[in-house]
Amino acid sequence: PKYGLVAVKRFGATVKWLVAILSKADKFVLRREALQERPVTMGILTDASPLGLGAVLVHVDTLTKSVFLVEAFEAKFSLAEATLLGVEHGESSSQGILEALAVFRAVKLWRTRLQDRAVFVRSDSVVALAMTRKLASSTPALNHLGGELAIALEQFNVLRLVPQHIPGVM
Repeated sequence: PKYGLVAVKRFGATVKWLVAILSKADKFVLRREALQERPVTMGILTDASPLGLGAVLVHVDTLTKSVFLVEAFEAKFSLAEATLLGVEHGESSSQGILEALAVFRAVKLWRTRLQDRAVFVRSDSVVALAMTRKLASSTPALNHLGGELAIALEQFNVLRLVPQHIPGVM
């Protein structure tokens, strides 16, 4: 045997297969990534309490760095949702999960407006922002929301989320 040499004949079929696949890559590509990141042009500001959550959608003027209100929503946190997420309804111990749920609901609600855009997410919850950044968590309920958020971002073709912390005031 000759050491350091590769039997090229064995790769003939593989090379032909790869050339065929890569020449028709547009049919197989799920997402194209630009070499330069697009600037953030939309934003979501969220907040939650033990019994409800809400968010505001804003448009960012990239030239003046001004932010303009587009739409807002509010929703009650139901007992059924608490059961589904495995948290206590109305208790402050579920605050981080509710804040993360607010981000997820906002992305789903405004999916058509967020499509093909980079979006900032501002919240006073470090837990929700960490889940938004990693799209995962060690907590089962947050990990579930992170997975659902990841799927939603791909389905709706949201380019990226940029988490930004707003310190809460007491």
